[in-house]
Amino acid sequence: MKKLLILTRLYMFRLAIMVLTICLASTAVLLAYNYFGLGATTLSVISLLTLSYLITYRKKGLGVELAYWGLTYAAVSIGVLGVGLLQSHAGCTFLFGDCYQPTLPSWLWGFKIAGPWFLTGANVIAVLAVARNCRKLFLSTKSDWVP
Repeated sequence: MKKLLILTRLYMFRLAIMVLTICLASTAVLLAYNYFGLGATTLSVISLLTLSYLITYRKKGLGVELAYWGLTYAAVSIGVLGVGLLQSHAGCTFLFGDCYQPTLPSWLWGFKIAGPWFLTGANVIAVLAVARNCRKLFLSTKSDWVP
């Protein structure tokens, strides 16, 4: 019974650390958006993500994780380009900004709201992946590495 109580406390402590890390990463990304903007923050997160995976691949061997991140950011880019195409077809002057043309479809507003939030979520998860890669690199022993 005592061993079960200790394991439960250990798992609760790990859960609290995970929640705290997620909150910290979310706050850091949102503060960076306010200070640097959406584009500069995303570019810095992508470069950090690429660098962390390149170091991980150099130490532990190749993997496909970075390709999945590339697909995620490509999907966001295609979504933004699709909205820009629809807005330019409707006669708007901005590709992703506000547009008050009567020919613009009303359902497009939902995509314009969801796009930056999807990018924010992808960046938060990418920052968590960078933190996980750094933890694996700095806290692993030599016996954990694949030759």
